[in-house]
Amino acid sequence: MLQRLVDTHEISPEFALQVLTSTFFGYELNPFACFLAEMNLLLQCLPFLAGEQYQLCRSVEHFHIYRADILGTDVTVQAIDYLIGNPPYVNAGESAGILPYRDNVSGSGIYRLLHQRWDLFVPFFERNLQFLRHGTGRLGLLVSSGIVCWKSYP
Repeated sequence: MLQRLVDTHEISPEFALQVLTSTFFGYELNPFACFLAEMNLLLQCLPFLAGEQYQLCRSVEHFHIYRADILGTDVTVQAIDYLIGNPPYVNAGESAGILPYRDNVSGSGIYRLLHQRWDLFVPFFERNLQFLRHGTGRLGLLVSSGIVCWKSYP
């Protein structure tokens, strides 16, 4: 869409770069996944970095991709209009090593949907719903086939 707007001179390449670098935020625990996300965004920016002769004439200072735990308390984002995520699919009984992390998540006091044995995608769903703009925010998550429909947040 941005490329079409630039091609029809409705917006400048500089404005397209501003949109790509200032409106997308990402949080991920894995540093390599953060790197891959930044590389993907850089690839999306390439058409807006080049001038008439396909020479680089603009640059990108940085992207808002952060190594952070979205389930913990180190991320405080609110009123997001559109949110896309890929939940962790870690089974409640998958390994004993995950128990301290689960205890930390459940002890944070920011979740209402955690009952008995819960998989990590449950707090991920709830946390993402908490970040949405009330009433108008939209959420898209990659989910397993075991989840049919999630209509609204209580």
